[in-house]
Amino acid sequence: MGTCRAALVVCLIALAFEPAAAGDEAVGGGGKAPAPESRHIFSTRDFFRHPLIGDASISPDGRYLALLLPKGDKTQLNIVETATLKSTAAYDMGADEFVVNLHWTGDDTVVWEAAERFGALDKPYRTGNLMSGRADKPDGHRLGSELEYLGRINDNPHEVLAAWDKSIYRVNVHSTKIIEVAVVPFDDAEVYVDNSGKVRLATTLKKEDLITDLWDDASRHWGEWRRFNRWGGKVKPLSFAADNRHVYVGSDVEAPTNGVYLADTESDERKLLFRDDKVDWHELLFVPGTEEPAGVLSYPDYPAYHFFDEQSETAKLYADLRGAFPNCLVQITSSSADGRLAVVKVESDRQPEVLYLLDREKHGMRLLFKSMPWIDPQEMSEMSAFVITTRDKVELHGYLTLPKGAGEKNLPMIVLPHGGPHGVRDLWGYDPEVQFLANHGYAVLQINFRGSGGYGRDLESLGYGHWGTTMQDDVTDATLWAIQEGIADPSRICIYGASYGGYSALMGAIREPDLYRCAASYVGVTDLLVERRYSDTSESTEGRLYMDRAYGTNKDDLKARSPVYNVDAIKVPLFLAQGGSDRRVPKENFTALTSALSHAGKTYESMFKEEEGHGFYKEDNQVELYDHLLAFFNRNTGPKTQ
Repeated sequence: MGTCRAALVVCLIALAFEPAAAGDEAVGGGGKAPAPESRHIFSTRDFFRHPLIGDASISPDGRYLALLLPKGDKTQLNIVETATLKSTAAYDMGADEFVVNLHWTGDDTVVWEAAERFGALDKPYRTGNLMSGRADKPDGHRLGSELEYLGRINDNPHEVLAAWDKSIYRVNVHSTKIIEVAVVPFDDAEVYVDNSGKVRLATTLKKEDLITDLWDDASRHWGEWRRFNRWGGKVKPLSFAADNRHVYVGSDVEAPTNGVYLADTESDERKLLFRDDKVDWHELLFVPGTEEPAGVLSYPDYPAYHFFDEQSETAKLYADLRGAFPNCLVQITSSSADGRLAVVKVESDRQPEVLYLLDREKHGMRLLFKSMPWIDPQEMSEMSAFVITTRDKVELHGYLTLPKGAGEKNLPMIVLPHGGPHGVRDLWGYDPEVQFLANHGYAVLQINFRGSGGYGRDLESLGYGHWGTTMQDDVTDATLWAIQEGIADPSRICIYGASYGGYSALMGAIREPDLYRCAASYVGVTDLLVERRYSDTSESTEGRLYMDRAYGTNKDDLKARSPVYNVDAIKVPLFLAQGGSDRRVPKENFTALTSALSHAGKTYESMFKEEEGHGFYKEDNQVELYDHLLAFFNRNTGPKTQ
């Protein structure tokens, strides 16, 4: 990809970059620099310290920035003046509480939802606490204990729309007064509002069908607009157009990959705006100052930008930004209402997120924050894309990260299957786990095996019902490719992963007893029957339908594909890590496997933290985990670290 560096040159819109301290212009990258004789070894804590900042959102008038700051086991919302970065108000969450769904409702008021997080690999769970706060002084309110934010109301900075159960309310962000305005026709609905703040669409899953209803404000009735079989494709409303008649929709019903359409809610006509033949779009790109999509970001291998109108001002702006930060992922994450000021996020495979303030009127950018300033991007390792064809002729994409300065041949290697696994994929970008391993001398192999997301529903569907079989063969084939290419020393390969990746690591040791020298499972699934019974995925109808399709339903087959019933085949050293409060992969997986290993006379190393959930969140626990993992890999593969 080349070196990702802030170009201190005049660009097409004459962006002038304000230099900070020496070296601040460098923002990582993926090029091949001359291999040094030695590399700097960073501490484990350097890689797994919580970043200094999680996000920044600018107010409509551009005067303030709302910053999400990780503070141990919670988040602090800190509001600062954009010009000076001087704090004007701060709001602390409770223990294990985090800020999600943050929005400006006016020039000086923000609303957000509180959420709990039960592990570093979990998405935060909303608690239902909807909060508001002033920017010019610390004046916060709890708007409701069971409310979910839906959207702003047209030109009214004092009210928002929020949902509870089936009811939709107008909520005053200062007085906390609420008024019911609509009732949704079904449970567990996802509700969409237009740009004027009116309720328009609601979607739900009912057995095998995805249903979208359209609200008629005049008659105050819902009518069915779309119905699709969920396994025949996914259809999701994305955002309303400025005219509030048309809605942007993501759909892979018409073709295997996900496209973006502009649908007319009155005539039912649809216009295709974007589709790639090989990959799904990953994220929307918006017109600055609006909620109108201008294009999409995708990852065929490296980040790719596509605009619905390549001659639009937004497309030209992104072209300028990408020219200023070549070989980087560049995104406008928020902007003032007039589009003049914008927060720009820049990152790469070597550089953690850096935030800049773009002033389009003054044609300049200012460095705001580095999320992990202690990481030197010049000491990190390049993540390169590769493509393989499996034994049954399926094309798969992956990433290979080689340790800086260690050469390209006969390296110790860690095979790192991702979690999920369905709908999830590995992406190009900064990954502290990958860089940690590479910094200590390991090549890191990541493969988007069948079942992964991002490459269309056909590849994802190939994984359903094939945990531990063809999905595992894909990981094996990628490992054999690295050996055949001379990259990996066949006598020094370990397999490691978290969640599904932990399951894959164990199944790799079982199915390929002579390929790997060790295996490590972090909060990994070990018993598909236990997972079906105890996981929080089983608590919803949608979750149970997913399990039926992803795992299968035959008990004998589930046992055959569960590590706990196949421990006799394991010949290599094992390391296991588990959180006692894990709801996604409950500790019964861990106890079942350790019991089976002990009964079979197998030895293993383990780490168990009762207070941790699905992935360790506490910094000290993460440092302990990765120190233990590194020592485990070093004992079994023996890289020459400096």
